[in-house]
Amino acid sequence: MVEFGLQRILRRQDRATGTFRAPWWMEIHPQGMRLRMIYWNVVFQGLPAGVVIHDGVKVIAPTRLDLGARARIASDVILDGRGALRVGCDSQVGLRSVVLTSTHEWRGDGPIIDQGMTGSSVEIGDDVWIGAQAIILPGVTIGDRSIVGAGAVVTKDVPLGAIVAGNPARVIGRRGSDATDVAGSVLSEASDA
Repeated sequence: MVEFGLQRILRRQDRATGTFRAPWWMEIHPQGMRLRMIYWNVVFQGLPAGVVIHDGVKVIAPTRLDLGARARIASDVILDGRGALRVGCDSQVGLRSVVLTSTHEWRGDGPIIDQGMTGSSVEIGDDVWIGAQAIILPGVTIGDRSIVGAGAVVTKDVPLGAIVAGNPARVIGRRGSDATDVAGSVLSEASDA
């Protein structure tokens, strides 16, 4: 019964924009998380085990978005699937982060709004942590076990196990047993300048 009502809501929103956000009343309902997960199961036509999507998440083109088992999407995140997006198993996308897979064309002298859109897929590996308010731009691959610092703007691929931060994001360390080697070299380079 609930699923039938959600199907009607989804069809109306899909025809209008292809953008989905759980209805506001699910956020204030005592069973809000449960209702929200039912809603997202309908949107994605099934979710892997353990996926959690928090309140205020906006999803564009969910049919081109793949969430791995136990992926966590924090509040107010925007996930753009127009160019294809994969979020790996055990990965989490932090509060108010934005993952973009499409952007405006900007070649030529004509008005930007007349130049159309272009897209490139984004791949977020397994066991990745994307900090709060990070921005991931189209065409980026984030390697398994990587960490993206809060507020980082990721414009290029992130290697396996790397810790990146800043605008544009740069490697500042490594996650795991060799963390001191990379972090030490980055710190020594910065002190030489």
